[in-house]
Amino acid sequence: MSSKNNQQLIADNQQLKEKLFNLQTLIDNTPALIYINEIEDSKNINTSQCTWSNQYGYNIMGYAQEEVNELGFDYYRETMHPDDLNVADRSLEILNNSKGGTVFKGFGRAKPKGSDSYLWLNVRTIVYKRNEDGSPRQYLNVAIDLSEQMHSDPQLAGALQEIHRLNNELKLKSISKRETEVLKLIAKGYTNREIADQFFVSIKTVKTHRNNLIKKLNAKNTAMLVALAVEFGLG
Repeated sequence: MSSKNNQQLIADNQQLKEKLFNLQTLIDNTPALIYINEIEDSKNINTSQCTWSNQYGYNIMGYAQEEVNELGFDYYRETMHPDDLNVADRSLEILNNSKGGTVFKGFGRAKPKGSDSYLWLNVRTIVYKRNEDGSPRQYLNVAIDLSEQMHSDPQLAGALQEIHRLNNELKLKSISKRETEVLKLIAKGYTNREIADQFFVSIKTVKTHRNNLIKKLNAKNTAMLVALAVEFGLG
């Protein structure tokens, strides 16, 4: 290779490095959470995990990528509001059955590390990469923080509260009449034995109702069931 060609190659490589650096800087400083989810089974949201985020996203959420990798899907259980996990599940259902280019639009709440309050996020999600069989493998997400507007824009706050109310209504419709009755008693602090005596059923049946409630309402434990019952107005 001639000296002139070698110099041109070096110059081209340097130019490429500068472009990549500028692009990385731009993405990291974009005032939005930009992140990629990778999923093993596109029909099971529990196999999903965040594999990359821009620096702005890391700064807002307070987690390093190493922590996110270690948590896997538990990262979302730790950060997402319990009521919004079903929104993420719904987004997978829509995107999996859609054609290329379809964008899922929704609202969600995320809690930064060490915080007691949630951020309100306007999220856009699109299939980024697919497996050989056409099933989604990676999702690209862009989330804008609307928390400040929530406190200053009464129309937006009202709209998001209405969405939240409708989400609660959908969740209540997903459980049976008996499960609703069991949830009321759980919220009042009844034990499995006391609930069984109340409905003249076995403790095993009550445990089944409790497990079904945890699964249908995306709750981690009984304490979260109680919190949801109160939010639904059943407590």
